[in-house]
Amino acid sequence: MKKWIFSAVLSVGVLSFSHGMDKPGPHGGFVQMPGAFHTEVVPQKDGSLWVYLLDINIAEPSVRDSEVIGWIETPHSKINLDCRLAPPDHFWCRGVNANVVGKLMIKAKRQSAQGNVAIYNFPLKLEPAASTGHSGKTHEAGKAVPVKSKTGTTPSTKESSEPSAKNQHSH
Repeated sequence: MKKWIFSAVLSVGVLSFSHGMDKPGPHGGFVQMPGAFHTEVVPQKDGSLWVYLLDINIAEPSVRDSEVIGWIETPHSKINLDCRLAPPDHFWCRGVNANVVGKLMIKAKRQSAQGNVAIYNFPLKLEPAASTGHSGKTHEAGKAVPVKSKTGTTPSTKESSEPSAKNQHSH
């Protein structure tokens, strides 16, 4: 019985790191699991974000019957992002300011399955975690650290209604 309990606990621990959050996703982005699917946020050179809605295996992006709502929360403001469908396989979120330090919030629905809000530290950057006791180091699952921007501009704090991007078409 003790061996069975130990095996079950060990399996849960291994599964918690098998979601891909300890390394970049298939598009080089940051992965979270807000429900029965994964979100992958990929920062772009122009400051926008691409958001992929991936299946449980961190593959097969889908925009069918899907939507993304994004915003950044700081201690003093909420900055809504303009997230729109970018066919064939992702959403494009604009209104991101690299100088902002806070929490990037992504609320998504993939193929009619509603997820919880995926929370990313913002700006996005993987942070090495302490040694796991295994061979070498890993990245802490979904962990990000602030990075100072080189632009020197101040963040926008103007609030607007929560934008959404929907695709109700079935393929």
